[in-house]
Amino acid sequence: MERLDFGKMSYGCKHYHRRCMIRAPCCNEVYGCRHCHNEATNMLDSIADRHDIVRYDVTQVICSVCDSEQPVARQCTNCGVNMGEYYCEICKFFDDDTSKEQFHCDDCGICRVGGRENYFHCKKCGSCYALSLRNNHSCVENSMRHHCPICYEYLFDSLKDTTVMKCGHTMHSECYNEMIKRSSFSCPICSKCRVSGSFVRNSTRGCSGGRHGVVVRVEVTVEAAIGDFVLVEAVVRGVIGAKATKVCNGDG
Repeated sequence: MERLDFGKMSYGCKHYHRRCMIRAPCCNEVYGCRHCHNEATNMLDSIADRHDIVRYDVTQVICSVCDSEQPVARQCTNCGVNMGEYYCEICKFFDDDTSKEQFHCDDCGICRVGGRENYFHCKKCGSCYALSLRNNHSCVENSMRHHCPICYEYLFDSLKDTTVMKCGHTMHSECYNEMIKRSSFSCPICSKCRVSGSFVRNSTRGCSGGRHGVVVRVEVTVEAAIGDFVLVEAVVRGVIGAKATKVCNGDG
């Protein structure tokens, strides 16, 4: 085994496999990744002390193999290991699990997963969407740059899969599925996309639908036709760390 690969996939936190930790420039504390930092600091008793890390501001990392603290770089200056098989100098992001097919989107300004060749950046919606949605979705200004209307987690760089509805609004796929289970068939933001009866679910590599009805497969999207209403759904792929689907999740 080459020195660069020593310890690969053996270190990290619950969010990523990586061979380094970061020193948060905002509070000078050490964390496994920015998500570890944000989860910890947003649980602080004092609301005034709660804060999120700015990924671009990270300047120091600690090698998990030799405990050497150093400026951000892919390779440890002390022991010579790669601190991440995937490394983004812009996002200061490390990940040993390259099966996620990470890539940096300049328009989003963050790293995403799923393979650059499988996504395009919709400038109006402000995020990376699956190629199947090119010229095939309703654009909503910065649709991904808001909080999930169900759980209120910020969608743009969430690790969770996201669903795009026909109206163009977005929410977490798990929240969407729960909403359908509870027989709520309209967009919680605009109240459009209202349907009666059961929804349709079908599973084709990251796509979802519902139950009982007519399922029509359209490449990587799913159309659920109920009466005169047709809902086109695609999972948004995003943040690094989420399973591949249809709208690009963010990360870093």
